[in-house]
Amino acid sequence: AEDSDWSDRFALDAVGSNGIVTCKARDGNTGKERVYLLNVSISLSANGLSKIVVFTPFHKVVNKAPYTLLLQHQDHHQWFPLKTGECQGLWPDGEHKAVRVRVQGHHETTAPIAYGFLHCTLFRLDNRYG
Repeated sequence: AEDSDWSDRFALDAVGSNGIVTCKARDGNTGKERVYLLNVSISLSANGLSKIVVFTPFHKVVNKAPYTLLLQHQDHHQWFPLKTGECQGLWPDGEHKAVRVRVQGHHETTAPIAYGFLHCTLFRLDNRYG
C-alpha cells in the first residue's frame, strides 16, 4: 500500500545474498497495523549485466492433496480456498501463526497447525479424508 513503511535498509548489491524485509501497513478494515515478512533473494541474470531481486512471502502453504482445501487463520471466521497444486503466501493476522484446515464441502476441521517453523503435516480429520 502507498502508506506502508519498509524495514531498515537491505543491501541489494551482493549477488547470492538473501534476507528478510518487513513491510508495515494499516489494515483497511480494522485500522490495526500489520507486519508483512518478505524473503529477498538476489541473483545475477544470464547475461551477467543485471541483478534479479525476487520478493516472496516468508510463510507459504502448498496444497498437495487431490482436492480443494479451506484454510482459516486461528481466531478468525473467514475461510480461504487453496486449490490442488496451488501455493499461497500466509500473512499472520494477529499474534497466532496457526491455521485450521478442512476439505471443501465438509465441516470437520483440523486442530490449529502452527506455521512459524518449517514442517510437513499430516492432519487428522474425522471423515474419509482424515
